[in-house]
Amino acid sequence: QQYCLGLTDDKLFYYHRQGKWSISWSNIQLVHHPKGNDGLEQRDINFIGIKLRSYDCETNTISPRLANHLLHEQNNLLILAFQNNEIEVEQTQINLAPFKTSSGQEITGPIAAWLHQMKILRRIYGYDLYIPINCFNSPADQIISLFKKNQQRAISSINDIKLYQNNIND
Repeated sequence: QQYCLGLTDDKLFYYHRQGKWSISWSNIQLVHHPKGNDGLEQRDINFIGIKLRSYDCETNTISPRLANHLLHEQNNLLILAFQNNEIEVEQTQINLAPFKTSSGQEITGPIAAWLHQMKILRRIYGYDLYIPINCFNSPADQIISLFKKNQQRAISSINDIKLYQNNIND
């Protein structure tokens, strides 16, 4: 098996034979099935999209080997955008320049290239991370619903802890 997802109360884990990444539920802004232009109409693309609140804490959770793999796996999304005149041909190329996070951290190598590509894909499709639909046995809508339920449960737990801490301090 090439893919595996793990869901805990705190995080979403993506395991691949090339490596893994993980995301805190509190850093996930949106999970959905992205759409792309196919000529004159919009269609679902074969990925589940995850929009992040920040790239800062996620840059240390991906292996360089997986980042390199994802650059190539998701290149078809860039090619589709180029074919629809949404980006220039240069944006379909791998950008090896260092990537600076909003906290000022400078990332280099395959992870930097992957982060540059994430920014381009976000501008086109609205999401940062893309999980291929073919790695699931269930329909995409069912997986998205499961992700959203776990995210809501995690956010509720965080809010309960904050409320409890505020009551202690009063």
